[in-house]
Amino acid sequence: MITDRDIAIGGVGGGRTPETPVRAVMTEDVKYCFQDQETDEVLENMPDHQVRRLPVLDNDKNLVGIMSMSDAAVGEPYGAGRALIDVARPSRQHSPTA
Repeated sequence: MITDRDIAIGGVGGGRTPETPVRAVMTEDVKYCFQDQETDEVLENMPDHQVRRLPVLDNDKNLVGIMSMSDAAVGEPYGAGRALIDVARPSRQHSPTA
């Protein structure tokens, strides 16, 4: 999986060119949630992984969608707000010097 953040930090920030293979900048350890999980549970886990969106899988682990903070804010505005504050905190995992 490759995200805009991967491109910005691992690609552009890493001095890579557009000819760089996707595998060189993509996220390898993809975090995900299941379609039958409670929104609150997913929102609680997003800050732990410093992510703003997650692939949503069915029980056979087939991709069925993507859940973003803005999707969650429609039904759970307070939970999404708390999660976004925690996700937005700098982490060593995404630091250019880490």
